[in-house]
Amino acid sequence: HAVASVKYLSATDVVQRIRACLGAEGVDVDALFARAGLGWFGDPAQEQRVADLLALSDQFSLLWEGLAAASGDALIGFRVFAPDPLSWLGVLGHLMLASPTLRQAADSLTRYMPLVSPVVRATIEPKADRVRVGLNLVGGTRQVPQARYDFTWNLLLATMRFVGARPDLKPI
Repeated sequence: HAVASVKYLSATDVVQRIRACLGAEGVDVDALFARAGLGWFGDPAQEQRVADLLALSDQFSLLWEGLAAASGDALIGFRVFAPDPLSWLGVLGHLMLASPTLRQAADSLTRYMPLVSPVVRATIEPKADRVRVGLNLVGGTRQVPQARYDFTWNLLLATMRFVGARPDLKPI
């Protein structure tokens, strides 16, 4: 019998998936990454030297600003996605999928998200008839652009729909 391997994804892997999706959209990804100061991304030797996550977060904000400007599409963050949302989250996706309820899947997401992306802070707050999910993308000196939030929300919603087998799940 063949044994499926579980890949432990890092923020680097997620960025490579973003890069591939943007390339599929016809975007000059190399130029955008270079303009944002991320031209080195994808070189494991260089990535080992990343120490300032807030500065890196600012560079990703610059990337999303550049992408929105280059595409002329203010909603570009909603168009960058993977057909299988769990593929973005590696072992975290598997934990969510193994959860017996959508709530427990969301709890796993908020608990372990810092392992996938240390600059994404998620919160869950139970309400009387719903659950409120909050996201905060932490930056250094730059304000996080809307396109980056749109992408993160889109990925989160696609993941929750997939995990909960609820394609009709709509946020309020």
